Amino acid sequence: MKKRIFLFDNLKFLLIMTVVVGHCVYYMTGNSNIMKSIFIFIYSFHMPLFIYLSGLFHSDHNVKERCLLFIFLGYIMKAVLYLIKAVLFHKADFSLLSDAGVPWYMFALAMFVACSYFLRNIDTRKIFILSVILACIVGYDKSVGDYLYLSRFVVFYPFYLLGQMTDPELLLRLHKNRSLKILSFAGIAVWAVLCVWKLDILYFLRPLFTGRHSFAGSSALEAYGPLCRLFCILAAIAIGLFLICLVPDRELPFITDAGRHTLQVYFWHRAIIYFMEYLKLDKILSGFAAGKILWLLFGVILTVILSTKFFEFPVANIQRSFLPAKSRKEIPSQKRSC
Repeated sequence: MKKRIFLFDNLKFLLIMTVVVGHCVYYMTGNSNIMKSIFIFIYSFHMPLFIYLSGLFHSDHNVKERCLLFIFLGYIMKAVLYLIKAVLFHKADFSLLSDAGVPWYMFALAMFVACSYFLRNIDTRKIFILSVILACIVGYDKSVGDYLYLSRFVVFYPFYLLGQMTDPELLLRLHKNRSLKILSFAGIAVWAVLCVWKLDILYFLRPLFTGRHSFAGSSALEAYGPLCRLFCILAAIAIGLFLICLVPDRELPFITDAGRHTLQVYFWHRAIIYFMEYLKLDKILSGFAAGKILWLLFGVILTVILSTKFFEFPVANIQRSFLPAKSRKEIPSQKRSC
């Protein structure tokens, strides 16, 4: 087996932490500008970069098994979240072919893998250009939304294709470039400052960063939607590259190992947050600054806890059922680097 590249495991842990923290932040965006800034900062890159990494390790092997695995996990997540919402809030909806919540990623990932497999004999660069064009104009079609997860599939597929076209060795060479590290640190800092300083301008891009909304309802997006979407895509690519350059490429205590188990964190975290919502913890903590910090720390701690072996069930069991042991490395949560 070739030497493991720790960079990607460390990066995946960082990304799953931003996913959890981002879902926590969502609850406080209604009355806090700083939470709005954090939300925009996180959502500008976390899912695009996650999907990019999935594309980076795309494989044409065991396509049927992996797609079935992702779809099965998606429906298990749907069922779990439905039951939890029904029990806690006595109000829950279940849709067989659409979802606005976290399960969308499982279904979209199955579509990414299947689509790339069926288009494998076509120049990926040409498909990428077409996918970017579609992503930029799809907002004009109001019928493309959560149904069949189409909006997010169209909007985020360019990142999967970009990952397919990238040589991992190129990323490693870029990672070792000290000048690029300085530029990356400056770029992340500038973007963070803009998310605070120009929040009134950037926050209207929130529907575009989530990938599921049309341009309807906003005169600015109806006029300049494709350019705004292109800006979001380019921003995600730039910030993603900056993070790749800054994340350490060495084995880190707990973090590197946890980065191999991101799928179980994704599976369980929303259910735990729903329980915290039921306890009204978000409302209790939103009233004072220290409470907001504690709420953010809760997201970080939750990521750490859910990364432990105790929460492997049922994800690890389902993976073993669908994929042979030698193929489990191909799925994003437990992928071994090439």
